[in-house]
Amino acid sequence: MKLTGTSYFLIVIIGLMLAAIVLSLTYEARTSKLLPLIIGSATLVLAGAQLLRENSARDKAPTTRQQPGTDTGKSISGRQYLMPGAWIVGFFPATYLLGFVLAIPLFVLGYMKSHGIKLAATITFAVVMATVIYVLFELVLGVDLYKGLLLGAWLQD
Repeated sequence: MKLTGTSYFLIVIIGLMLAAIVLSLTYEARTSKLLPLIIGSATLVLAGAQLLRENSARDKAPTTRQQPGTDTGKSISGRQYLMPGAWIVGFFPATYLLGFVLAIPLFVLGYMKSHGIKLAATITFAVVMATVIYVLFELVLGVDLYKGLLLGAWLQD
């Protein structure tokens, strides 16, 4: 089994999530433990599954030798990372200003719509995301999510 750059990246992610889970177990407050445990566990499972999937797919794929100087058409340019990076960077000020409960569904709505998903499906998914986030974190787990600069000030008045 030969490891690629993606495999090494996934191994680093798995290590970081294991460290986050172990560290969160040392917290005394239950609410302080829950968020890192949930996020860390989910990320650990997904990264592990992707690592297994990547390695099993590579083992099954036939090996072909490419002649030097020939192009497979699979080169990745920096521009392909620019838009996803811009979405991620834009999510941070949205979260700061609007809070998690509003920023996540707005992010989902904008992202899905920009990728050509039908408006009804986009709105439905955004509303479902907002509901799940609010119910799971605020009501079930009792975690007080960040309300945002604008929404937090408006709710305090």
